[in-house]
Amino acid sequence: MTLKEAIEEIDGLRYAVDRLKIQSGAGRRLLLDSPYLTTGEEIHAELDRVEALIPLAPWPEVTSPTSRVKDIRGTIHRLATGATLDDIELFEIKTFALLAGEIAVAARAAGVTVVQLPLLEEVVEILDPEGNRLPRFYLHDNYSPELARLRALLKTLSPEEASSLFAEREAEEERVRASLAERLRAHHRALAEALVAVARLDVLLAKARLARETGECRPLVANTVTRYEGLFHPRVREALHARGREFQPVDIAFDRGPCLITGANMGGKTVLLKSLAVAQALFQFGFHVPAARAEIVPVEGLLLSLYDGQDEARGISSFASEMLQLDRVVREIKGGKEALVLMDEPARGTNPTEGVAIVNAITDLFACYRTRSLITTHYSGVRVPCRKLRIKGLDGQTGNFAPRDLSERMDYSLVEEERERVPREATRVAEMLGVDAEIIEKIKQYVSHE
Repeated sequence: MTLKEAIEEIDGLRYAVDRLKIQSGAGRRLLLDSPYLTTGEEIHAELDRVEALIPLAPWPEVTSPTSRVKDIRGTIHRLATGATLDDIELFEIKTFALLAGEIAVAARAAGVTVVQLPLLEEVVEILDPEGNRLPRFYLHDNYSPELARLRALLKTLSPEEASSLFAEREAEEERVRASLAERLRAHHRALAEALVAVARLDVLLAKARLARETGECRPLVANTVTRYEGLFHPRVREALHARGREFQPVDIAFDRGPCLITGANMGGKTVLLKSLAVAQALFQFGFHVPAARAEIVPVEGLLLSLYDGQDEARGISSFASEMLQLDRVVREIKGGKEALVLMDEPARGTNPTEGVAIVNAITDLFACYRTRSLITTHYSGVRVPCRKLRIKGLDGQTGNFAPRDLSERMDYSLVEEERERVPREATRVAEMLGVDAEIIEKIKQYVSHE
């Protein structure tokens, strides 16, 4: 899986990644093609590289030339495969070689060792016969005495007399381009390596800047228990800040096996799962994570069932789509994949009797396979032995409140839960919102009967 693919699957990951200040087109391409790192050694090494650059950000002497670097992979590929380059492509190579040299000198002066930036002086010499080191390209007379002769002769002739020499001059110019391409071809690997190195430095420096600006933490690589202190969702927190409200961060730890999370609607269960998904993905792509402190176990993949709506493109209901997602998750787990599974209120689209049975079955299977999983539910009656957490919600809150005030009264922290029955706070929420007293009373009567 690449970062681009993960962004399409994980809600909120695009926002977290878009905060990076990537300078170059090559850097943006390399970032999106970044591989999902599956081992602690790979993740630790990437985080070490980012950490080494944090004291140097924002580093204007490097970011300024990097911002002018274009993604010239196509031109380098044409060079490598024997094509004769046109003047624009030769200009692209010369400009890149000059910028790569400028960046390399600045990086070495700063003592950067996390990325090796090769100098491309031989490329510059080929495309800069005058030695002026300007970012422009022209088929100079120095490349060919014959070209110089034809150009000089054309200046002395009238347009009618010169017409027969135009084709001859153009043929000589094309021969010069072919000669330049042949000389440059010996350096195509160095050009490709330098482009990757510059893009890599751009990405690492952007990660370092983001870590310094946000204060997000460097996660530790854990072996058994994933643990967060002060976990938050970057996009949700920013949206709350824009409305003058604060995001309540959450502490959570989990090991192998299923963990059931209960709590009232509005209680933050879905946001919690999305926060965990974003943090796990950022960790496995070598980012700092949105938490005060984090210890995270690497997994082979994230398996998510956070869908809530109709699959209109396929014309199937939300429940049918959910069951297909469940089938995919189960097949991956039974196939031996070490994954983190996050499921948001499975079977919420069916009747309570079957819904409870489905949640029990899922929890039972995850317990048998010791699957690292977190499952939110509003169903009571989950009898499979597993760890249970509850979002505190409105514990101890009384009185009537406007919707905005009510959400601020919520306590999103997690507590261990031993009861089988999930908290019933729907009636209480409706009552605190000032819903009609008669309908509240009838709801209470039916709840009491149940």
